Amino acid sequence: MHEIALAAALLELLEAQAREHGVTRVNSFRLSCGRLAGVEEHCLRTAFEQLCLDHPGITPSFTIDWRPVITFCCDCGLECEDTTYRGTCPACGGSGVLLTGGTEELRLDELDAD
Repeated sequence: MHEIALAAALLELLEAQAREHGVTRVNSFRLSCGRLAGVEEHCLRTAFEQLCLDHPGITPSFTIDWRPVITFCCDCGLECEDTTYRGTCPACGGSGVLLTGGTEELRLDELDAD
């Protein structure tokens, strides 16, 4: 379960941002993550909430914007959002499909702090 490691890294990042900007409380934040990054939201939330118990200046309130899976087919040239990614092109059925989006790991996009 790599969500525990992600939650720990996220906590370190938030603490560093708080120090850098001279704030004492993180109220909420917004993340983005690719749909194929393998992040289980419930596990991440649970791990982060547990870690925050020892860090009263950080509220475990966050949202995740899930980035869609985008594919490009080398066979027919179609680039599209692929909601049922199976490794083949949804238009021509070709197997020459490249992932061009939706694999990104967590990224901190917004931070609300006092």
